[in-house]
Amino acid sequence: MRRKRRGAKPPQKAAWVHDSYTRRGRLLLAAGDAAAARADALAAIRLCPRAADGWSLLADAAESEGEAAAAAAEVEWLQRWA
Repeated sequence: MRRKRRGAKPPQKAAWVHDSYTRRGRLLLAAGDAAAARADALAAIRLCPRAADGWSLLADAAESEGEAAAAAAEVEWLQRWA
């Protein structure tokens, strides 16, 4: 039986791109542009679906846009990995 990985890291070759998307997404979210932050979160998730950073950003962007149900679903998914 395989153990679940807790917040896996992005593959080394894609780590800098993944980090760029999540960091820019956080900056956009802080600037009030939740739609652009959500787009960056989705791009990060496409690169590495097992990394928690992208999912966390997606939950924060959804919450910022007023989609509490979507944010709760993302947080629930993250808690399963923790």
